[in-house]
Amino acid sequence: MVVCWAILCGQKVVRGISEWAQAHAALILEAWGGKLPRLPSESTLRRALRCVDVAQLEAHIAQFGQDAGASVPLPPATEAGGWEGQAVDGKEVRGANMHGAQLHLVGLVQQTVG
Repeated sequence: MVVCWAILCGQKVVRGISEWAQAHAALILEAWGGKLPRLPSESTLRRALRCVDVAQLEAHIAQFGQDAGASVPLPPATEAGGWEGQAVDGKEVRGANMHGAQLHLVGLVQQTVG
């Protein structure tokens, strides 16, 4: 989870992931409710990431996406000429370009299904 959170926050290399984790250690440990005595070190993260089977991970993520998409209900059919609301939002993440290109996030939400 530490690696996932760090990647979502824009970290792309193990050193950056480790530094991000140390900077947010109190929040991470609090989120786990005291189940961890301390966070993994950079070398532990490096060893753990070497053991990840990328093809298998991608297959699991793809299956999760398909399962999640199948469970989303379709919006009700709109009447002829009716409106279907959608909201688009975009953000430029400040400070995320410290280790690479600027990060831009775009979201689209159908208001009928959230």
